Amino acid sequence: KAIGRIVTSYEDIQRLAGYTKLVSNIKKVLQDLETGSYQREMVMSKEDMDEKKLEPNTGEHISTDDHIKFDKVSVITPNGDILVNEIEF
Repeated sequence: KAIGRIVTSYEDIQRLAGYTKLVSNIKKVLQDLETGSYQREMVMSKEDMDEKKLEPNTGEHISTDDHIKFDKVSVITPNGDILVNEIEF
């Protein structure tokens, strides 16, 4: 019984450590957002992004009336996989 309790306790501690790390990351992101210095960590390297001609947070946003239009918008995963290339609607 004692070994079973130790194993269960160890699993609980590991789970708690995971939650603690998530909370710590969220706290850091919120602090960075508050100071205006948040920089998203990209999974792709700068070289891969240049090769695929990807530039995050670029483009033009125009607010008009009550509709949304996408003009040549690509949907790309953080790993750089292109899900949809230059969708328009």
